[in-house]
Amino acid sequence: MSRKRNVPFLSGRMEIWTAAIIHALGSINFLFDPNFEPYVGAAEISNYFGTSKSTVSQKAKIIRDMFKMGYWDKEFSTTHMQKKAIPFPI
Repeated sequence: MSRKRNVPFLSGRMEIWTAAIIHALGSINFLFDPNFEPYVGAAEISNYFGTSKSTVSQKAKIIRDMFKMGYWDKEFSTTHMQKKAIPFPI
C-alpha cells in the first residue's frame, strides 16, 4: 500500500487499517461464511481491534478496490481457496 500514490493509511487510526486489511483478505477468502473453516464474523474482527464495524468495512472496500482483490485472486487468496476455485467455461 505504501507504494501507491495516495497512501490511505497515513490518516486515521492504525487499528482501523489493521482490521480493514484482515477484513479485506477475509472477505475474498470466505472468512465470514459459517459454512467454511475458519469462520469469524466481521463484528468479531472489529470488536477485537476496538473499531467500528462500518468504518472497517468502508476501509476494507478501499483496500479491495486499490488492489483489485476478488474471489480466488492468485495473489491474495489462500492456497486452500485457490484449489477450490470454480472453473468457469470459456
